[in-house]
Amino acid sequence: MAIWLGTKSMCSPEMTALDIVNNGGLELVGNMLLNSGFSMVFDRAWKQELKGKRSMPRFSDSMLAMVYALCIANGSMIFDSANQFTDEAEFICHCLGLKKIDLPSAVTIRQRLDLLGAHHAQLIPELADASIRLLRAYDMLPTGLPDGRIPLDFDVTPIDNSKTKKQGVSRTYKGFDGFAPMMVYIGLEGYLIEAELREGKHHSQKDTPQLLDRVLQRALCLTTNRLLVRMDSGNDAVDNLKVMLSRIAMGQDIDFIIKRNLRKETAESWFSTAIKDPNVKIENPRDGKRVFTGSVMWPIKYTRVDPDSMLPFDDTTSVRVVYRVTERTIIAKTQQICMIPQLEVETYWCNTQDSNEDIIELYHKHGTMEQFHSELKTDMDVERLPSAKFDTNAIVLGISMFVYNIERMLGQECCAVPGTPVKQKSFRRRLRSVLLNIILIPVLIVHHARNLQLKISASCAWASVYLHLWNRFAKADRFTRPSVV
Repeated sequence: MAIWLGTKSMCSPEMTALDIVNNGGLELVGNMLLNSGFSMVFDRAWKQELKGKRSMPRFSDSMLAMVYALCIANGSMIFDSANQFTDEAEFICHCLGLKKIDLPSAVTIRQRLDLLGAHHAQLIPELADASIRLLRAYDMLPTGLPDGRIPLDFDVTPIDNSKTKKQGVSRTYKGFDGFAPMMVYIGLEGYLIEAELREGKHHSQKDTPQLLDRVLQRALCLTTNRLLVRMDSGNDAVDNLKVMLSRIAMGQDIDFIIKRNLRKETAESWFSTAIKDPNVKIENPRDGKRVFTGSVMWPIKYTRVDPDSMLPFDDTTSVRVVYRVTERTIIAKTQQICMIPQLEVETYWCNTQDSNEDIIELYHKHGTMEQFHSELKTDMDVERLPSAKFDTNAIVLGISMFVYNIERMLGQECCAVPGTPVKQKSFRRRLRSVLLNIILIPVLIVHHARNLQLKISASCAWASVYLHLWNRFAKADRFTRPSVV
């Protein structure tokens, strides 16, 4: 029996003179860069470089940094990705508010960022401060826990740069050659407020007290809520406790949970402590398994400032240590009876009034930042850093931090727009979704009355969301933004 399949009308592609770009979302990113203090950070370094020079360079440092920021927002951080903007130079210049249609080449961006590397110690903190001002200016403050506390998560995430000869590349604790930057995220959204590039062999605790002190100051400028600092056992050091205890003694609202490194402490000693503790909570989740949960007080010496004389002096306080000891006498998988019980111990520094179980659960939620690491390294391609010079890569990571926060803000606002074309409502949009749905949205460029207009297809599912984001972020005039201290 023959089946008639019909005929298919052939659709042949044709070239058009219409100016169509596939990354219309860069208009949003460009306007947010202009409305923030991003360019001012590089303008200050620009003035220092011009001292003693006879001629004015063709491109300013701020323009080069903004063009490179658009490359990162477009999903690529290699310098050669700037060459893809050559065919759409008019659109990119419009995104950055430039009257003259002239863009720097990839070689120029690389060379000038290398020169800026000498100022990276000054630029990175200023970029982080500008990122804080951006969040405050658009009222995108971090969301806290149900009790109102704002989580502040510290963690080192090694990035793979193996088989390269870049400065600072060395063996990381993950077993590959690369860098080990320290990342600090605030809020349930995961805004990035610190990204310090470190060598791969750099211990996670080295230089962390200084970083902790300036990050706490920056976070307290962003929110008036109580902070909840969370660190893993790599940052179990008295120096970190001293920094936070000194600020707490000054009246600052800071809670902390730090997982302890047992070091020379044995599991048997903690099991003995749990057995002798009259307030310990004992659970039997199954046969052959007991879980002991309790807390003890531990003395700590630290330095505080006398409020009358304003002179530092040494003081001693007791810090709460929460422990959980798990005893297994029967292996769950094989039901084999252990001749010697297997012991597993978890201990945490803390100063909160939460129950022991809540403190352990709050620390376990600290693992959410692994999702933020994944988005930064995978979705934004911030993995193999583009330069052979360490100082240049530090600036690249600082620019990536700023772009990360911009795309995170766009994603959070997408969640608040009614009628967003998603299957399920979520609290946070992955950066990959922001890149595909908002940044890479196709637009038609139209010249009308000496102005450049962007036309979006009405059949595009994300057209209404894009227009909402435009009215929320890009339409605001940088000179009429609310003042930020």
